[in-house]
Amino acid sequence: MSVQTDQFSTYVTEALRLISRLNASEAFVGNKITISDWLMLRQVAANADSRQSTLANRIGVTRQRATQIVKRLRARGLIEVDSVEQATKSRTVTIRATTEGARLLDQVEFSIAEALGAEEEKVSGMLDRATKGSRIISRRFAPGEARTDA
Repeated sequence: MSVQTDQFSTYVTEALRLISRLNASEAFVGNKITISDWLMLRQVAANADSRQSTLANRIGVTRQRATQIVKRLRARGLIEVDSVEQATKSRTVTIRATTEGARLLDQVEFSIAEALGAEEEKVSGMLDRATKGSRIISRRFAPGEARTDA
């Protein structure tokens, strides 16, 4: 195995560990919300009247997975879903956060900020670097695209 492959494996392993730790953290367990729910709720709150397909793309899940998340959030009263029939016989679904959804989002984000604590500036720099690295890796592993430069 190459050093680069070993580093990539470490990166993926650490990402999975982080997700596992976050899911088990008080910020999520205490608020009875998953990371996927939180990410969807954040996008809904930030982008009023968004379409489900757009939201799925923004949080990096399939439409089917987005549908499951939306159903779960709707059942808890955290979001509202409106369906409108258009002249083209297509159906448009828009999604908005409810007051309860906005309140829960504030709670979760307060818990996350509190957990980051006094080292928020140091963590922010690390997160910026990790985000840039993730984008580069994501582009290299785009689904369904054959790589010609390998």
